[in-house]
Amino acid sequence: MGVLYDPFVGRALEPWSFGIYAGGQSILVGTPSGVSLAPEGGAHQSVIAPSIGLEQPGIVAYEPAFAVDTEWTLLASLSRLGRPDGSSA
Repeated sequence: MGVLYDPFVGRALEPWSFGIYAGGQSILVGTPSGVSLAPEGGAHQSVIAPSIGLEQPGIVAYEPAFAVDTEWTLLASLSRLGRPDGSSA
């Protein structure tokens, strides 16, 4: 599971894609622009399309709106890992 500011999804996208094509299963979480857990968060504003990782074949994508949605999507994503028919999210 990887968690990063959404502008950095581009940096992780290529190795993440290779892992998925090789049969790996993982969860990648990008926090929305402007959401921060640290003072430098204001500098991490995304200027690219929010769908940068959503077009990746073989993944399930979510865009939760509320905290309970985040919990449900995380649990649903975790339930898909480590199964022969599982997928990345």
